[in-house]
Formats: sequence, structure tokens, C-alpha cells
Amino acid sequence: MLLMTDGYYLESVNEYMRLIRKYRDLMNILFFDSQGSSMENYIECFSDRATELTMGWLERIGEQHIELNSEMSVFSIHLHTVWMIVFFKEILMHEVEGAELERAISEYIRFEISGWKKLFYEKHR
Repeated sequence: MLLMTDGYYLESVNEYMRLIRKYRDLMNILFFDSQGSSMENYIECFSDRATELTMGWLERIGEQHIELNSEMSVFSIHLHTVWMIVFFKEILMHEVEGAELERAISEYIRFEISGWKKLFYEKHR
């Protein structure tokens, strides 16, 4: 499964690094200076949409890999998307850069992958 490969891990770390480096200034505005603007509720809307997309992805995973447990609660997936957003926000707030940024992203991605593996390969109790 793609999620479980070293290639997926490296691609994810590189993509997070690229996003933060390329859009740091815009992300700062969105997270910290959008009150009163048309983008004020963007984070909440993004989280809701990311939850919907992830639920669709899980449905496709379940169809393609019937051996996996792909049934997750909507609320659990919502919390996962919020956690990702908070991760980005904290990186920006604390001005994490360079090697520390890469390490933080690497640890976050490894933690995420380990969590997904556990959820996919263990049945609900």
C-alpha cells in the first residue's frame, strides 16, 4: 500500500517542506491576520473539506484493500485534519526553520504513518 512505503514518507516530508517554504508568508496572514476579512473562516472550511476528502479516500481504500480496516469515525478524521492545521500553525508561530523544520516534519509524518498503520491493521474493539 502506498501509505506504507519509504517513498511515500520522503515525498510527504518534501511536500510539507515545499509548502511551508513557498507559502510561509501567506500562511501567516491566513492563520494570524485574516480576522474581519473574507478569509476569516477559511481554516474551519478547509478542515471540513479535508475531512470529507479523507472520508472519500478511506472509502476507496476499503474497496481496493478489503483486508484493511478503513472504517473510521468522521469525528476522528476531523480531529486528524485539525491536528495537521495546528501543526502548521505552531511551526509558523514559533518560526521553526531549517534543520529543525525538517526534523519536526519528519517526526510528524512518521508519527502519522505509524498511526494509520495501527488503525488500518487492527479491528475496532
